[in-house]
Amino acid sequence: MEEVALKTLKEILLGRGRPNEEFEIVGGALDETKMYTYDSLLIIFSTKTRVTEREFHNFLDFARDNNHNSGIIIISPSIPSENVLTVLRNHINEIENPLVQIFEIRHLQFDISKHRKVPKHRIISDAEKVAVLKEFNLKDSSFLPKIDSQDAMAKWIGCRPGDIVEITGLCDSTGENKRYRFCVADVTNG
Repeated sequence: MEEVALKTLKEILLGRGRPNEEFEIVGGALDETKMYTYDSLLIIFSTKTRVTEREFHNFLDFARDNNHNSGIIIISPSIPSENVLTVLRNHINEIENPLVQIFEIRHLQFDISKHRKVPKHRIISDAEKVAVLKEFNLKDSSFLPKIDSQDAMAKWIGCRPGDIVEITGLCDSTGENKRYRFCVADVTNG
């Protein structure tokens, strides 16, 4: 499973515009983990059943102490608890913090972005944000419909709170259909 997850993760990172590099094993990894770097990202495979809050903070501390400041991807055998998700959402909501994402390993066994029913998602640039707000006559991004930072495709493209996502799908009557979503840490609480 790990080998397939790494292959899929490489596809994700290439899709985000990261260079085509190899995963490098990190020595001195934390207990019950296997760690890699990829283009300065820290990739952590946890072998514990579930990542706890304490372990999540240990991962953040390890990354900070070892100058892995451009982001962390944690791959876990199971979905994180609500407590860990809350800590994660609070962390990524602070723009000065590096992006941290948690993927359940089974969700990295195939590329969901290539499924025929999944519309294309991409994070738009700051210049495009201005144009979208003007086109829809909005004062700011928060007036757009929301997308949760933990949405499968939001995670896939590396979205964090504050980003605007362009979703391009096909409509039977009009052809290509573009819609926009404002990324928030948690759509149910914000």
